[in-house]
Amino acid sequence: MSATPRPGLLLLLVAFGNAEEVNDFISHVRATCQAPISFAVCDNTPGGSGPITSDADCIVTARPDNPGYLEGALHALRAFQSQRPTPEWIAITNTDLTFRRGDLLTVLSRYDSDVPVVIGPRITEGVDAQEMNPHVVTPRGLGRLRLNHWTTATPVLAYGYLGLHGAKFAVTRSRRTRTGASSPDPRHLTPSDMFSPYGAMMFFSRAFMTHVGLPPKVPLFAEEYAVAETARRAGARVRYEPDIHVNHDSNSTTGPRLSWRRAKALTVAFRYIYDFARTP
Repeated sequence: MSATPRPGLLLLLVAFGNAEEVNDFISHVRATCQAPISFAVCDNTPGGSGPITSDADCIVTARPDNPGYLEGALHALRAFQSQRPTPEWIAITNTDLTFRRGDLLTVLSRYDSDVPVVIGPRITEGVDAQEMNPHVVTPRGLGRLRLNHWTTATPVLAYGYLGLHGAKFAVTRSRRTRTGASSPDPRHLTPSDMFSPYGAMMFFSRAFMTHVGLPPKVPLFAEEYAVAETARRAGARVRYEPDIHVNHDSNSTTGPRLSWRRAKALTVAFRYIYDFARTP
């Protein structure tokens, strides 16, 4: 019996003043994952981030108007699709990640790329290796989303919200116990369904991007909810896959967790999430 063909993978990256980090990440992936992986980079920086790797397997485009993380990634995808066929798998990923284990394409070949599906890998974060997936197991109700919106309705309120939450927040995270890497909870090592994947790295099947797609103009910090709710409404599965494992150097480009810039973005994000939830 012949081996299952290894699928193709496209990584969508967004740069914002961090060309060196983007280049380092591309080099890291190429050295770590010996497989047919392509890259498409959207530089959202007004004036440009600086020289970014551009070759036969890496397409670079620019949006100096800075349309945001998700819209920048989709702009990179459209630029890639204008030149090449859509691969079986597409990932939207941060560049402050380091692969710890797992052959990406061998793991992805377990899933059917002709079926709409979103896959969130195992993501550990911080010195205590907190587990970020499964991110949200079940969605929060409209009442909780309304409360989140009201308590962050202005940047002043949002700044207080960030402070009260220890400058750490999760837009839609469900309560659960986190564990360190030294003694991981077995739940974090078993594939499972979830509502929302953590946004640092999300894999999409070709069928999802082709037949479901993602909404436009999603603001910063609302990406995870937009992806999850879009998948839910389309009946697409959202799957946690721990055999792909990355470590996340959190917020290397989004700045301090407690800042006016973050507070303003949180106000916009929670308003968007509440409005999205109320729209059929």
